[in-house]
Amino acid sequence: MKFYRYYNQGIDVVLEKFKLLKETPAGYWIIPEYQDPVEPLVMFKDTWYRKWISKTSRKRFAYPTKEEALDSFKMRKKRQIPILERQLDCVKEALKVAENIDTTLEERVWTVKKPSLDFSLD
Repeated sequence: MKFYRYYNQGIDVVLEKFKLLKETPAGYWIIPEYQDPVEPLVMFKDTWYRKWISKTSRKRFAYPTKEEALDSFKMRKKRQIPILERQLDCVKEALKVAENIDTTLEERVWTVKKPSLDFSLD
């Protein structure tokens, strides 16, 4: 049984293939296809090569079909876009603040004031 996962390197989309190491009642242990263990359960016991995948989970590291793997890749990239947009907005705002700092003035740290919270029971 094979498993698949798409990922990107820059603008290139790469298909990584995995092979089944062991099947359990709840899922699968997989390793990259290029690995050829002599004693798989000993050699891969504590390494990052071995991945466990649930049989019932909606989100998985790799999928049994290329179509499911591609759908997962598309969803990951769609979720990544708003995260990166927020990061870009923060970088732009930080640059605006940096452009308005006068280096001839006394050194300051620019912070946002946090509201004080009073937890007393009086």
